[in-house]
Amino acid sequence: MYSKRGNAKNSGGNGEIGKLFLTYSLIYLNFTYMTRNPTPVPNTITTFEELLFHKYGEKGSPARQEFEAKANAFYICEMLKEHREKQQLTQAQLAEKTAIILKTG
Repeated sequence: MYSKRGNAKNSGGNGEIGKLFLTYSLIYLNFTYMTRNPTPVPNTITTFEELLFHKYGEKGSPARQEFEAKANAFYICEMLKEHREKQQLTQAQLAEKTAIILKTG
């Protein structure tokens, strides 16, 4: 069973979910940081936590909470996409199987 945060210790197997979460978070952070702030990150930053603090402030700050919510949403979407593709389903087929009605036009 996956933990709430995708903790590698609780995700089963060899912690792939935790590794994926960190990878996708880094991709999202790098993309959003570079598109919103083209100045380079200071060379003094050595950890992911320091990078998050530099860009979004302390844990619990509104900007940090917004980033974490978006990073989690991105992570969940990527995980769903990966599993959907493994099952060789289109988005429409997955929506049909989960009883989601697609609205077009």
